[in-house]
Amino acid sequence: MNYYLYHIRLKGNENLSEGYIGRTKSPKSRWKQHRGPAVHAQQPNSPLYAAMDKHGMENFEFVIIDEGSKEDMIQRESELRPEPNMGWNGKSRRYGKGF
Repeated sequence: MNYYLYHIRLKGNENLSEGYIGRTKSPKSRWKQHRGPAVHAQQPNSPLYAAMDKHGMENFEFVIIDEGSKEDMIQRESELRPEPNMGWNGKSRRYGKGF
């Protein structure tokens, strides 16, 4: 099964050092999760959700930037976010786990 690396960003901002980088095997479901109010309530200190609240959900886009094996996407994600708190990614990185 293929995994996807995605970038949540303000519309038109293609700078990969900004925004949020994540991986998933189901992009449509993952984007829906990120937009859900329940997730925002569960993670009120999330940099991503604070940005969504500040700028308005309508100003964001979810863009697939790569596709491949789970291992390849974990590696690519760690290359784009080698340190915690980069862009809107928070402190907790769960490389090898997740969606």
